[in-house]
Amino acid sequence: MYYDVVSVVALNEEVQEIVMGVTLTGKESMAQDNLDLQKFFGQSKSKSDGLSTDFKKAREMYSSTLEFFGEDKRTEPSDFFGPFLFFINLYKNRD
Repeated sequence: MYYDVVSVVALNEEVQEIVMGVTLTGKESMAQDNLDLQKFFGQSKSKSDGLSTDFKKAREMYSSTLEFFGEDKRTEPSDFFGPFLFFINLYKNRD
């Protein structure tokens, strides 16, 4: 089993860039009185807000999981979940 390692910091930056981009699009659509941009903004705003909310919830859930297992709060997900993935791979390939 292969998995990609993605930094939580990098994900946070990506989410913030998306939210900022949508916010700027909204401001630009109002400044230009552009109906197409306003329509795009209307559709994208709720999605970007949802993404931001979901990412925040995921960080909180991961943080509480670390606390439950007595891990350092700075533990990267790849370090925490790596042993689980290793075990799962061994189990699947036990033949």
